[in-house]
Amino acid sequence: MPCLARLTNWDKTCFRIDSCFTVSYIELCKNDASGPLCSKCLKRPTEGKYHSRIIHGLLTEPIPITSSIYGGPIYWAKMKKFKDAGKVLSDEAKAWIAAAAAAQHAAEAYPNAWKVQRLSDKSIEMVKAAKAQAAAVKAKAAAAKAGLAQKELPKSIFTPVDVRFRETEKPPVRLETDSMAIKLEVIDGVSVWVAENGMKFEDVKGEVGELLSWSVDE
Repeated sequence: MPCLARLTNWDKTCFRIDSCFTVSYIELCKNDASGPLCSKCLKRPTEGKYHSRIIHGLLTEPIPITSSIYGGPIYWAKMKKFKDAGKVLSDEAKAWIAAAAAAQHAAEAYPNAWKVQRLSDKSIEMVKAAKAQAAAVKAKAAAAKAGLAQKELPKSIFTPVDVRFRETEKPPVRLETDSMAIKLEVIDGVSVWVAENGMKFEDVKGEVGELLSWSVDE
């Protein structure tokens, strides 16, 4: 039976769609195997800096949350962000996406192969809500720290400030919004932010990054 390793040739198939948006696409192993993987792919790492040397899961499994290849959660989240910014794909990008889709289609021809799943609008909105909640928590902590620092400064450095704005007597307008807690966890040796609904995000130096995985109902 054919080897079911999900590989990529990063040097030959990677493409930079936008700033911080460089991806590659799937390459199939040409070897036969007595099990899911051939003898060569059994020795490949499952994570690391060099994308061409690692296995991005099996063809029968979802694309890993840390993988920057076409069809995975990272790809769809960054593509949504790209289009929401009003940006337009170049002809070169459209040609690359067509090649990536063709490569993925060939992989999906394997028995029981995992098929590409695109994020729904509902999932994207849940992603935004989770990131907004994390940003609010961070901003509150920074404000509290800044307030403490001000209390420790000598009073002589402060000067009177003219009052320019006053609170209105009208009650504030309350709007409905989605919010959820998010915390930093280590999964398979990788630090990720995990929201209450199971969504996972990149950890970028202690801050919430791009979506890696989701588990909400479509």
